[in-house]
Amino acid sequence: MAYLYTPEFIQAQKKRYGDLKKGEKIPNGASIALSDACQHKREEIEEMLSRLSANDREQITIRLMNDKEFESTYNELVVGFWLNSLGYHVEYEKNIQGLTPDWYVSHHNEKIKCCNLGRSLTLGENGS
Repeated sequence: MAYLYTPEFIQAQKKRYGDLKKGEKIPNGASIALSDACQHKREEIEEMLSRLSANDREQITIRLMNDKEFESTYNELVVGFWLNSLGYHVEYEKNIQGLTPDWYVSHHNEKIKCCNLGRSLTLGENGS
């Protein structure tokens, strides 16, 4: 199932960037959507999205559709996927005391961790 690279999204990208003049740069997100050579990357992104909760997947998909947010959101997605593959439960931008870390991470009875790319914060057992 396609979450990001739907036929409608790819068509919109073709319409938006299909007539660029030679030498004009296509943003990375659009380049991945439009290039046949990037099929593996599209499949990788779809696989990572498929492992998220519906709410997290929707939030991240919306951000990946934005040219200005694609790269940072892709990096956040990779980290969330990696944490999930290690057996952690991850929640994207969960509101904790007015803050929204990139990932709220928990594992059984272990302490809760919140992480933004580049830093992390350990919370008490109850998340406070």
